[in-house]
Amino acid sequence: MANAKAAEAYGADILVATGYDEGGILPQHFQGTFTVVPTMADAVSIPVLAAGGINDARGVKAALVLGAQGVSRWYLLLGHLDEAPVAPAAKETLLAGSYDQVDLVSHDQRSLMTPGAKQLAARFKETNDGRAIDRNNRPTRRDVAGPAPGEVDDNIIPTNTGLDLL
Repeated sequence: MANAKAAEAYGADILVATGYDEGGILPQHFQGTFTVVPTMADAVSIPVLAAGGINDARGVKAALVLGAQGVSRWYLLLGHLDEAPVAPAAKETLLAGSYDQVDLVSHDQRSLMTPGAKQLAARFKETNDGRAIDRNNRPTRRDVAGPAPGEVDDNIIPTNTGLDLL
């Protein structure tokens, strides 16, 4: 929590507490969001926003009980809002996916198991060297927004661990 305290000392108005159950680029620690939130909320006096793996009303309530002042449910917005900047093919794949179709493709990335992601996950399990995979497959804003139709099979589609709750 040294970083949280330092951010507060430097004048941060709000902090985001995220755990390893988030989507996108994973944090370097393995604690879940519901471990990080109360620890951070107890360590600082500024508001804490919970993020990562919070996909339904139960998760929101839990985050608030644990000390968060609010939550971020970014993947919910990506999957369900018509105006979300997500390619229709990626949105369909995300909403049709389930937790058992999600795996690590490197130390820092989790994805739905598209054919391309399956190849990366297999290489990662074989070599345990995520650096080369991350270097060549780091999600960009476009990747997070989703590949175009016909490109889904070759791409990483980042997701959190609560995919079944979207």
